[in-house]
Amino acid sequence: CLFSLQRVLFSGMLQKLFGALLVAWLACSALANDCTFSSNGKTFDLSPLTIVNPAGSLTDNYVIQVPASSTDPTAYTYYVNLCIPLVGLADSPKEKAFPSTAVLQVGDQNAQKVAGTTIGMEFSSMFDGDLRVQFGDGENATNNDPRSTTIIFICEDVGKGSLNFAGEMHHVEYTFVWNTCFACPVGSEIRSNCPAITNLCSSNKLSTGSVMLIVFFTLLGAYLLFGTLFMRIMCGARGCNQFPHADFWADTWEDIKAGFGYFCCFFRTKPSISKVSYQGMENPELGGDSDLDADADADF
Repeated sequence: CLFSLQRVLFSGMLQKLFGALLVAWLACSALANDCTFSSNGKTFDLSPLTIVNPAGSLTDNYVIQVPASSTDPTAYTYYVNLCIPLVGLADSPKEKAFPSTAVLQVGDQNAQKVAGTTIGMEFSSMFDGDLRVQFGDGENATNNDPRSTTIIFICEDVGKGSLNFAGEMHHVEYTFVWNTCFACPVGSEIRSNCPAITNLCSSNKLSTGSVMLIVFFTLLGAYLLFGTLFMRIMCGARGCNQFPHADFWADTWEDIKAGFGYFCCFFRTKPSISKVSYQGMENPELGGDSDLDADADADF
């Protein structure tokens, strides 16, 4: 019966949910530092444009279709994410070779080329209203030059806007342009009027830690409620035995108390230990000094 309860409460779906929350928390923690930029006393924050969806697929990223042209007969599809790696690239060969891939180019016969990574990503501002993000080097091309991607952000009162392909140079340098209100300095009038973005890491929503705590205690309450009902109805348990995994929680509480006690004893002043001096011992059967003392005096 306990084994059946464990299968019900700790299924693979629940483990995936906790895994997804952990990935989201790590992504948002990295995003807090990697998607802001300060220049000339102004702060830019592009985090609302980042796509955070641990359970998503590759198509959940920004997808830009570039049709074939007279100069390049191949049509390409670009998958782009900002400040963190692409969504849905886990367990793919590219993810293993380039775990920080943020820009992926897909050409004929699904040929994938990494065109930019979050490692070495840099922000720059050429002048007011022009913010640039230079991704880290991607895969090398046939001439051994690394592929690189630059996004030029232009502060404009157009809402979120959209990411557009601007051009390619030397078959290895890709440029995108994004007109958006989120490229405006934080605190400016245009930026203050930006629409709310349903982004898990967005500052206008609950923080990631708050979301995880809410989800954790919700799942804990459901675990206690349905676990108790399961043990009572299906297993016929009564009293303390109907509490799900009662032995586990009892052992956990004892371990916490033991750890707390060890922590307190570790910082407690240790008693001093006096040295023990050894002297000659009398042998009561001989009525005087022992033979050992006599031998020692003779040797002396």
